[in-house]
Amino acid sequence: MPTRQAILIRLVMYVLATTSCGSGRHAPASKPAEPTTDDGSPPSGTDDAFSPSPTDASAAGMDEPDGDLQGSRVRGFVLAADTSAGMAGCKVAIGGRSTMTGEDGSFSIEAVSETYDAFIFEPDGSVVSIYYGATRRDPVFSHVPRSTVGSPSAPKASISGTISGEFSFPLQSDKAIDIYFLSPSTVDAQWQLGNRVLREGPSYGPIGVNWSEPGSIDGVLVALGRVESPTDGHLLSMAVASQSVTLAEGQAVVADLALAPVLNGHLAGSVEMLDDPSLGSVYVTYHLPTSRDYPIIAGFRGQPLFDWEVPDLTGLGGSYCLTVGSSDGRVVTRQCGIAIGARDLALTLPVPPKILNPGAGAPVTKDTKYSWTSVEKAVYTLDLTSASGTSPSTPRLSVHTTATELSWPDLGSIGLGFPAGAQYRCEVTAVSPRQSLDEGGLGMKDEGTSLRSDSIQVATVQ
Repeated sequence: MPTRQAILIRLVMYVLATTSCGSGRHAPASKPAEPTTDDGSPPSGTDDAFSPSPTDASAAGMDEPDGDLQGSRVRGFVLAADTSAGMAGCKVAIGGRSTMTGEDGSFSIEAVSETYDAFIFEPDGSVVSIYYGATRRDPVFSHVPRSTVGSPSAPKASISGTISGEFSFPLQSDKAIDIYFLSPSTVDAQWQLGNRVLREGPSYGPIGVNWSEPGSIDGVLVALGRVESPTDGHLLSMAVASQSVTLAEGQAVVADLALAPVLNGHLAGSVEMLDDPSLGSVYVTYHLPTSRDYPIIAGFRGQPLFDWEVPDLTGLGGSYCLTVGSSDGRVVTRQCGIAIGARDLALTLPVPPKILNPGAGAPVTKDTKYSWTSVEKAVYTLDLTSASGTSPSTPRLSVHTTATELSWPDLGSIGLGFPAGAQYRCEVTAVSPRQSLDEGGLGMKDEGTSLRSDSIQVATVQ
């Protein structure tokens, strides 16, 4: 059984480890709160409170709205690319106007043209996300945070308890238990029992749970017990327990779970590789509609034709997903909404984009064209990262576009120049199927395909 850290599940997410513009607060799972005004303050009653008056705009150093664009407001959210948490304190610039995101990552900007380019950046300019050709009036932009540390003031609680039922304790080497708290307000709230993690049970926890919105949260506590073959790690049988849990801030909940065996079913189909790399592992995960997590229930060695025995978790109310990746990790595809017993599954791993220009090691100027091969029905992220580290003088750039050619972005409007004299890593990621950035250009949601090019190093010169 592959390690529980689901590399394939979040391959398209980005993690850096310094200081962030965002508080890391989770975005609401239901309808988001109304965005803040252009100066970051909360709205005060009517829609007009979302935007500054012309006098306010002038005083803030922003351009006066064009007459024919009055009322063309863009109100949206900035979320962290790795956690989908709302990012507070990020700057957003569109069409010569700028604002700061509110506590939940919301923003509002007036007088925006029908098609626009959006710049999201840290206050010091060290990380910049650029969206070329957006059109939505209610966009949700992902931004690469400089940190994934949550807000110290965010509500916290914990869950602990004892596992009983189908398994005997201490757990033997062929058995393992994963415990998840699944909720639309949390992510990565889990615990594992087993020899590999030196926790033999029957006690588990405490599982730390963090969320952003005031008040209590509801979720489902799920325990998945596995019996694996001692020779090849193949899943032999599974036992499940679940319980609804409500958490209040500061609460330490005790929840005991009794595992019960479940019947097995089959998932069968085929995987086609369109490029040279061999097929890697395949993860079978289970997704509840009220959760952002994808608990792994089984892993298999990749093979073109498959017929796998998996536990029937229909009683939990969710559906299965298959996540398949190439052996080099550059291609990942996920298909969701699968019911137990499906026997005609077909997954295809396409050819990833290839950088055509510049060549590896080439000197580049602000006018150098970056180009790459196209992928059908895809949007692209050109990621440019300094080898010397992220800073205001060598910012990290993530450029999101539907085009296959562009130049180094002109960042003069946000006070940043071209970082001559630096070494940069250049990489392109395509996500499909997507017709435009308005469908979500940063990564897969429930299903889709992420394709990453080989990276090259370039040297920036004047």
